[in-house]
Amino acid sequence: MAKYKVVRPIEHNNKLYLPAGGATTGTAKSASHGGDIPVDNSGIIDLTEQEAEKFKNGQVEPVARGGSPPTKGGTGKGAQADPGPADFVPTPIKQIETKPADFVPTPIKQIDPGPADFVPTPIKQ
Repeated sequence: MAKYKVVRPIEHNNKLYLPAGGATTGTAKSASHGGDIPVDNSGIIDLTEQEAEKFKNGQVEPVARGGSPPTKGGTGKGAQADPGPADFVPTPIKQIETKPADFVPTPIKQIDPGPADFVPTPIKQ
């Protein structure tokens, strides 16, 4: 089984999995049967590839082979995902000029379809 990061809350095998640092702990009501189920707010779930393929709406993401995602403040209750260095400034995206302002498209040449009374010869087999 591989480890996956929980991006959106999911209920799997009678357990509610929440993203890391989710506020709910203890138990919650099941969406399927209405009974109490345990809550896991670690942000990590073990799934087989077949099980992970069933989550098609971005509920889970594969975790790098190094293990769980990096956390700030430990791995226990209240741990937060590391946002990166405080002095990080994203590089602005350059606008790419796709065509010059005086661009004039080249007309498409029409292909001669041949005579109007053309009938294709059937292929012999």
